[in-house]
Amino acid sequence: MTKSRNGDKEIDFVAKKAGNIEYYQVTYVMGAKETRDREFGAYDGLKDNYPKYVLSTDTLDFSQNGIVHLNLEKWLLEAGNDKESFQLTDKTMQSKMSEENDER
Repeated sequence: MTKSRNGDKEIDFVAKKAGNIEYYQVTYVMGAKETRDREFGAYDGLKDNYPKYVLSTDTLDFSQNGIVHLNLEKWLLEAGNDKESFQLTDKTMQSKMSEENDER
């Protein structure tokens, strides 16, 4: 699991397993348009076809332009049931959320 840069933008997590890649952006809530623009915009210009996700505590689906928005709690529960899936630990997610709250 690594962070990556896409030009001047940062992709929070890049998960690699058995030659496959998945990209993850993580934010607490996406109620503000600026937040949605920042989180989904991190993928602008990324020209590969690997899955791209934005995780948040929101229950509304903000998916757009082929980028999938997932509810964090639901994603964590489903990832815990699928041992072959790409996984970010709960601790990693909590750390990321704490960083965002500290920035506010």
